[in-house]
Amino acid sequence: MKSIWWITILALLSGCSLTSSTAPQQTIQGAPQVTITLPNAPYREGVTAHIQAMVTNAGEDISRVEIAVDGTVIATLPNPNPSGDLAFGVSYPWQTVGLGQHIIQVTAYRADNTSGQATHTLNVVEAQIIQQPIQPSTPTPQPTIPPRDTLPPAPTSNAAPTTFPTSDAAAVPMALFDRQQNVRRGPGTEFVPILGTFAPGDQAEILSLNLTGDWFKVRFGDGEGWVYAPYVTVQGSTSNLPREVGPPTPIPQPTAIPTAVPPPAATNTPQPSLNLVLVDPFIDPPQPNCGQPFQVGMTIRNDSNQRISTGLSRIQDVHIASGTVTASSGDGLIPVDLDPGGTHRVAVTFTIDVYVNETHRIEFIVDVNNNITETNENDNRIGVEYTLPANCP
Repeated sequence: MKSIWWITILALLSGCSLTSSTAPQQTIQGAPQVTITLPNAPYREGVTAHIQAMVTNAGEDISRVEIAVDGTVIATLPNPNPSGDLAFGVSYPWQTVGLGQHIIQVTAYRADNTSGQATHTLNVVEAQIIQQPIQPSTPTPQPTIPPRDTLPPAPTSNAAPTTFPTSDAAAVPMALFDRQQNVRRGPGTEFVPILGTFAPGDQAEILSLNLTGDWFKVRFGDGEGWVYAPYVTVQGSTSNLPREVGPPTPIPQPTAIPTAVPPPAATNTPQPSLNLVLVDPFIDPPQPNCGQPFQVGMTIRNDSNQRISTGLSRIQDVHIASGTVTASSGDGLIPVDLDPGGTHRVAVTFTIDVYVNETHRIEFIVDVNNNITETNENDNRIGVEYTLPANCP
């Protein structure tokens, strides 16, 4: 495999202004801190796993970052932080080879060889083909097609598997996958978490379509799941398959707001009013290009009546159709304390070269873990969509 590594530099704390005070200059002490941001889900053998890591407590003297798999260094990234930022990110594409668990290790070195390290266990599973055996069929037209749930069980047979019929009308329609694709509980990206994934080369029987025809219900393991139809190559005809609404669309549960308890009549002590507001999100340039770095950022404003922390913030790029997070600031956006009315600006740099000619969404999120009980929880997230052109260098 031809390995091409690229580095995503995250420019953090690029701007911060307070109305009444200025945040103190942060001092870099000790070893750099490394966090690996790979998901915990298993990977099919032969797919590409993008090893991503955040390095904090960094600075200008970071000389190199080494990426190792099972104790063997597979990439050395020299001078990964030329701007001397307090935090930055790296990413390296590794094609999964070998079934079982692998130890991913990312180490950041200072010029004096002081180092920080993080490890992650990645599980590689067999890229099995998920498909149902095809029983011989009698080309006798049936007057009606009953719903699938009312069909009697198929008779068992000890006959050897047969080849696909030559007639499209008699063939069982199959979904062929040429990319990794998420499998969901219903026909839409709002059905989370996902049930699993199909890997390139997998195939599965198509059972039905949703009403608009842009999602297929397919066999998945011992059960069923839904996949996005435009990303599937169909073998056979789906014209005779039933259409169905699918499971009810999940309705996000509103954040519970505690009932306010009136203060005792004898006191006039003002109640705390906490609220962080996300303002001025930006993408520069407004139209990102494939394989070219672009900057995204936002401003966090304290609309409270007292000094509070900004909490954990995050900026990430999401491929809308699959729900895959292609780039993220992780936990690298360091919280700061803001006086009432104070603002804090954060920015990161992403380089995206996957899912070209498809729609992405930049998500800006404040107080990711809802650690701050706010008077308004609906102004902490903004999404901006764009289409990534196929103009990779």
